[in-house]
Amino acid sequence: MNISSNTLYVSDLDFTLLEADASLTDAVADRLNRLIDDGILFSIATARSEPAIRHIMANVRFNLPIVEGNGSVIRDLQTGAVRKSFGIDQDAAAEISEVFGRAKKSPVVAGLRGRFQRTYSPAADNPAMQKFHNEKVRMRFPDLYNEVWDPSSRVHQLDDILRFTYLGSKDEIDELVVPISAISDTILANVFRVDYWNCWELLITEKSANKGSALAHLKTLVRDATGNQDLSMTVFGDAANDVGMFEVADKSIAVENADDAIKAMAHEVIGRHDEQAVINYIEHSQLGQKTLNFYNANADTYASHLPSPSRVAEREKFANRLPKKADVLEIGCGSGHDAEFFKFSGFEVTAQDGSSELASLASARIGLDVLVCDFKELAFDNQFDAVWAAAALLHVPRADFIKVMQNIFRSLRSGGTITASFKQSEHDWTDKWGRFFCEMNAERLRALFSEAGFEVHDVRSVDGYSRDGIETIWLWIDAMKPLGVSAP
Repeated sequence: MNISSNTLYVSDLDFTLLEADASLTDAVADRLNRLIDDGILFSIATARSEPAIRHIMANVRFNLPIVEGNGSVIRDLQTGAVRKSFGIDQDAAAEISEVFGRAKKSPVVAGLRGRFQRTYSPAADNPAMQKFHNEKVRMRFPDLYNEVWDPSSRVHQLDDILRFTYLGSKDEIDELVVPISAISDTILANVFRVDYWNCWELLITEKSANKGSALAHLKTLVRDATGNQDLSMTVFGDAANDVGMFEVADKSIAVENADDAIKAMAHEVIGRHDEQAVINYIEHSQLGQKTLNFYNANADTYASHLPSPSRVAEREKFANRLPKKADVLEIGCGSGHDAEFFKFSGFEVTAQDGSSELASLASARIGLDVLVCDFKELAFDNQFDAVWAAAALLHVPRADFIKVMQNIFRSLRSGGTITASFKQSEHDWTDKWGRFFCEMNAERLRALFSEAGFEVHDVRSVDGYSRDGIETIWLWIDAMKPLGVSAP
């Protein structure tokens, strides 16, 4: 199985994956297709319906079912087949229609007849509804009827009534919510702010038609199809209708422009939607996974290599600067050669590595448990006198670097020091084994450490070699958490 298939990635569309104008650029579509071709498991969960999704995402080659209508339908976009739908009870739908009629307002009603969606979009009664209708015309919705849906009409009969949508002012929406919510406990009236058109949206669905329920079902479908019982799910979102999928995900990620409540729920907050933060995150995750896979697969061989003379010299200078019995954190300890040296030098050692196989070898070497986690997951507070990070942070992508450095900064006590090394390079790159290395030069190294709060004491270049015997310039940096500073 492809390494990418251990994680199912699911993204919201508007203000998460899409640009500010609700488009997907050709460049992002190409990047998604490359990832999908490489075996990544990627899908979307959106409030939009199938015709809109086909219009916006036309250039993406989906090979997994997608979630539409805020969870009302799970559909195979390639064939159009509906894998699961959550429709409103027919009697409840008729009562909802009556509430709108009494208020002299005409919602857009979407439903299924067979596997095909029908959309009833009558004459608009306000500018927002006109824009909503015009969008459907522009996207060439099939089976779009410019008339009021009549539940008593045989012509209008639907197998599944998926949703009622009405856009207007907050007062208009509030006037409708109370009587509609009282109709049945099987329906859900969701209210959202629509920034595109400066209005509010009322979306009425069956109660279980939410992104959380739909993604739980989707994960089961994908797990059964791939045979991967350890499949995890990472989701990306920005607004209240993403709460359900955040609740069922193994990892939830909010974009920077997300609602504060969503960011508070998220395991991680990344960049903005208009900075292509979602695709950047997935690409970096895959590069990181390939790097970890190399180390896990080659742990024994990697462990047989002794530290280079230049690294040994740097290690000794680092140790000579520390007080007796100093608390030392080694980040990216590998098979434990350096951690072993620090332990026998009388220091209190905590070792970490992202590779479980290398961590196991290191643990056996030093007789201590080794923490296995991502650098972004480091969660120490004012605990260490020094951090040693030789040839470790060079695998961190630029989008994550400051967050990682802030975690390290937080882990140090006031006056604590860090020594780290990087391969000098003027661009990000991967080697022949698929390991990712970040762009780094002396000026950039100083700037990044300073941005994270460190006082930079020295940056020096040392001629050396990489694991494959290629001549390499190594950049070493010594920096300190300023005296008197305890918080990050």
